Amino acid sequence: MRLMMAGCAAAVAACLCGCAAPAGRAGAPGEAAKAAPALPGTKPTGEVLAKIGDMVITDRDLDEKIKAMPPRVVGRFQSTAGKKNLLNSMVELELIYREAEKEGLDRDKETVERIAEFKKRLAAEKLREKVLDAVKVDKDEVRKEYEKEGDRYKTQKQVKVSQIVFTWDKSAPPQKVEAVKKDAADILARAKKGEDFAELAKKYSLDQASASKGGDIGYATRRALSPEAYKIAMAMEKTGEISGLVEGKDEVRILKAAEIIPEKKKPLEEVSPWLERVVQSKKQREAWTAYLSDLKKKQGVEIYEEKLGESDKGSEGELNAPAGMGDRRIPAPMQPQGAPRQIRLNPGDLKAPGQVQPSGVPVRLAPPSGAPAPMKP
Repeated sequence: MRLMMAGCAAAVAACLCGCAAPAGRAGAPGEAAKAAPALPGTKPTGEVLAKIGDMVITDRDLDEKIKAMPPRVVGRFQSTAGKKNLLNSMVELELIYREAEKEGLDRDKETVERIAEFKKRLAAEKLREKVLDAVKVDKDEVRKEYEKEGDRYKTQKQVKVSQIVFTWDKSAPPQKVEAVKKDAADILARAKKGEDFAELAKKYSLDQASASKGGDIGYATRRALSPEAYKIAMAMEKTGEISGLVEGKDEVRILKAAEIIPEKKKPLEEVSPWLERVVQSKKQREAWTAYLSDLKKKQGVEIYEEKLGESDKGSEGELNAPAGMGDRRIPAPMQPQGAPRQIRLNPGDLKAPGQVQPSGVPVRLAPPSGAPAPMKP
């Protein structure tokens, strides 16, 4: 029962998310979408799934509604059960809206104010998109960014390591410790003279996990090696190189570099698509900031922030972002500062003071397909 209720709630939320209107025109922002009745003597497009007076909802209308949903919720309505929930929600929404319209609730002060605010934000988002879409990036700009930040695209050096480990008890007397170190020095000498390192590891190493594999522990990591051993391993330069005795806490190791993959800078061609988005993000932020600055000058804007009092410590960053503005994120491998911001509308943006907004009914202006994900500057 809880799952069914959750599904119904999600379907209602989807109907209120500003998705495509069923069978015809979409209502004004903030009101339920009204489907157009089929004309006399004509057949509706698609198979009729529901009738509400002279209005019909077809399978095509249902599919269009699902296609217009945010990607994160589409999966809920691909199944037969999900589609049934959505269809019922569309019918109920139309019925409820008709009754609200009869009572004039679509024209009351609060509704009109919220629609006006939504319209203002939607128009502002359209203008912002227009300014940002005008920003272009050429190959020379991408190359300059690569030359300036190229070190950030290096692959880290990797060293594949084999080891022979000697240990002693914490309570062992000094004579015992010296004897273990002498044994280790003897094995080191034999390894450097050319004896098979893997066979020496199998016979003498006290690390059972790696001894059975001829001392192989894979590529050196801080987790697999002691700090001292990791530092020595990463300093090796030649394949086959054997270290000296590497002393650690209650142990001594002999390391051999089985393979070395040197640090390498990724070629421009490989990172060019990513760099283009980085450069575009920076240029878009600059363009949007300049555009806003120019608008303020033209309109003679004056802001008297001092009348609001002194800012609390640590709150300046929050105040820098205008209400309703989000950010764009540049995906890995790097996330540069200064991405352009994006307007996002949430239910709370449009509710009247003191009013409780129903949960699960987001109103959001999503970025166009293929745009970078949100990012915090």
